[in-house]
Amino acid sequence: MAELALTAEAVLVDVRTEEELHDDPAIPGAIQRDFLQSSFENWLEEIDEHQAYFLYDQSGKRGRMACEMMAEKGFLHAGFLEGGKNAWNPVFKSES
Repeated sequence: MAELALTAEAVLVDVRTEEELHDDPAIPGAIQRDFLQSSFENWLEEIDEHQAYFLYDQSGKRGRMACEMMAEKGFLHAGFLEGGKNAWNPVFKSES
């Protein structure tokens, strides 16, 4: 899979379960779609396959699987957070 740049137009999707979100809230701005529910595949039928999507879970496994499913369905711009939310660092450092 190619690397994609996160842009303001991209949709950030948390594919974790409701239980996981209860213990560890989503990254700000993310929408939640539980990959383990059948409704996830239904949701894919409703959304724009030309839109950019970035998916994540806690460790990266389901994010990768969801991204692969999207690619199989013809989505052109789907990526996942390698290492999941565990690898996400919300602290931005300045070089100045």
